[in-house]
Amino acid sequence: MVDAHGELLADPYLFSKEVAQVWVMRSSHATMEKGVRTCSVCPGIIDTPLLTDFRATMTDKVVDWTVGQSTGKLCTPRQVADVLTFLGSDAAALISGANVYADYGFSSAMATARSTSPG
Repeated sequence: MVDAHGELLADPYLFSKEVAQVWVMRSSHATMEKGVRTCSVCPGIIDTPLLTDFRATMTDKVVDWTVGQSTGKLCTPRQVADVLTFLGSDAAALISGANVYADYGFSSAMATARSTSPG
């Protein structure tokens, strides 16, 4: 099936993220029956040592543009951990099957055409 739809793999990184997000949504009912909530966190660009690799593969232009489309700040590992802590807490007991975007609103801006591509 993948061979017939090679365009899906034009960007394997984004495709793999999409697969994980769909899995979270599809599996949430079955895991909830077992008392387990299933969620994912979709962070923006995080200031970690991996950022060097992102800059090399995505280019500085795309990374800087992405960061500049929101607050102009990189996400910190602590900020992402705080979102994960919330999702694992009783305060999030009603949340399952959700892909939580923790990217300063970047994804929402892209989805609603509030942002343009880096050109």
